[in-house]
Amino acid sequence: MVSHSPLLPVPDRTSARQRCLLGCLLLASLFVGSGCEESAAVREYSVANPPQAGIHWSYKLVGPADAVGQQVETFKSFVESTTYNAKTGLPEWTLPEGWTEEETASSLRYRTLKLPGTPPLEVAVIQVSGQVPASREESRQQANMFRSQVGLKTVGDDTHAAASEPPIASTSTAESDEVVDLGTSISAGNFPGKLYDFTGESNANQQRVLAAIVPVPISPQMAAASAETPKIPFTFDQPEGWAAAPQTTFSVVSLTTGGDKPASFTVTPSQGGLLPNVNRWRGQVGLDTLADQEALLKEAEAIETNGAQIAYVRAVGETRAILGGILVTRQGLWFFKLDGVPDSVQDAEGQFRSVLESIKLVN
Repeated sequence: MVSHSPLLPVPDRTSARQRCLLGCLLLASLFVGSGCEESAAVREYSVANPPQAGIHWSYKLVGPADAVGQQVETFKSFVESTTYNAKTGLPEWTLPEGWTEEETASSLRYRTLKLPGTPPLEVAVIQVSGQVPASREESRQQANMFRSQVGLKTVGDDTHAAASEPPIASTSTAESDEVVDLGTSISAGNFPGKLYDFTGESNANQQRVLAAIVPVPISPQMAAASAETPKIPFTFDQPEGWAAAPQTTFSVVSLTTGGDKPASFTVTPSQGGLLPNVNRWRGQVGLDTLADQEALLKEAEAIETNGAQIAYVRAVGETRAILGGILVTRQGLWFFKLDGVPDSVQDAEGQFRSVLESIKLVN
């Protein structure tokens, strides 16, 4: 095994590539749902029906504004014509003329759809677990994630984009051309969805993002098809000297590091989003919570290895420290956590990173 320095320097987390990769991770995690980590009392929904388990399908096209603009009607028609299998929940589509489809090894994408023409464009299709319907706050976070990808500033819960900047190109199906920050409503395969259309400046070039999110509730047929416990969708290398430990309530892997004061290592599947869980860890070690997704972007580091993308966070308090690696897969989020007294956790940080860097996705 390659040796690592036990106390690693904090990387530059503000580079363009880091922010891009972390943005993708945050975007995927927004659709995973709140799970048991988020209090239902603070969730505000725009409809009276209570939320239920479901699958969120995200379709995103981003690129030069002129090139993306030529694909608006084709993109919208494609999303609206896509249907979802009642048994599996998987999308069933007929690709527009010239589009091609390819599977991807990335843990973030279900499919990549290639568009003809120059410059080359592609639609990223992401599938993650989520609640149906999404809360207003989740919709706002989704809109802000798309806005940030084209250089637009984020908007608050009660702030409309049109109030602070020039009108943004909109493909709204409503009678008016009102620009709103929470997307416009579309009907996609008999399910209601949201369409986002933002144009901004990024790296001195005008960029445009078209995105659609379609929440599909889990039907009895889908639930029956997915009743079996899913297999762990990855492998990783166990560091030398680490040993098996008693299984905790929710973990699928429990190990302990060596030394007089060993740290605890666990791997746990979760339906909680990145920000709520990172803030939970920070609270457990006595640190202040992060205010929003933008603060998390500055705090986290992106690790890309073997086709997997991982958000890496450090929460080191006076008496307790937690290192976390969050892997986003088609099955949901997986948390890799190292927990213990600060000295023990920091001594094992190099080994913990080697675990994250060894992760390989499997079918």
